[in-house]
Amino acid sequence: MSTVRAIRGATSVTRDSGDEIRPAVCELWRRIVDANGIHNDDLISVIVAVTDDLHSMFVGTALREECGLDDVPLLGTVDATVVDGIQRTIRLMVHVNSEKTRAEIDHIYLRGAAKLRPDLSEDGERASAAEST
Repeated sequence: MSTVRAIRGATSVTRDSGDEIRPAVCELWRRIVDANGIHNDDLISVIVAVTDDLHSMFVGTALREECGLDDVPLLGTVDATVVDGIQRTIRLMVHVNSEKTRAEIDHIYLRGAAKLRPDLSEDGERASAAEST
């Protein structure tokens, strides 16, 4: 039976530029979709959060124009500014209908944003799940 699941993901860029943000967001989006077998009809909504040092473009624009999310509700927000926080970071919270259990969902953390969740990044992917079994 299908249920609503939330899938997290994040990436970072080295500078505040649409030319860098667009491909980074699309890479993150493709990785989330591929890893979780998401189809367009599964999508409910996407929340986009950026650090306050990214203001050259709306990340939702990249999702609509480059990734084809023109019929999916998008909400953009700015992350809290935290001392020693990771800069130039983009986070996605994707809400989908899925047959997967919560434990089967693959959350994707790329580039510098992998520091946010090393247990879920490419190098440490599913490390915590393997250690708990």
